[in-house]
Amino acid sequence: MPIYGIASIEAGREEGRKDRSCVIVLAIERPANDRTIVVVLPITHTPPGDPASAVEIPAAVKRHLGLDDERSWIVVAEGNEFDWPGYDIRKVGRSDRYDYGFLPPRFFNQVIEPSPPGIVPARRG
Repeated sequence: MPIYGIASIEAGREEGRKDRSCVIVLAIERPANDRTIVVVLPITHTPPGDPASAVEIPAAVKRHLGLDDERSWIVVAEGNEFDWPGYDIRKVGRSDRYDYGFLPPRFFNQVIEPSPPGIVPARRG
């Protein structure tokens, strides 16, 4: 799935305080009301406290997507759900694009493998 830039929404806040890249892991089209709902997982440079709560992005995948060289993780324990497209979508850099590209299928499958118990459910953004 693609990696997009979104505003990071903190618990209890309507708007994010910083822009954050994320991975769309699920998109559900609802033709009855002409809506698409997406579930996203945030990307962070902060190493996870619990290794099971995040998947490190391999350097080769980061290069392929044009991301920076710092180590990064996809946080599988923190999903967010919102309408697509939403007001919180951000363009990538100075381009007219909203996505960095697609994760390689094998790595994407690693990201969406069943997570350990205690994962925080997606919340409406």
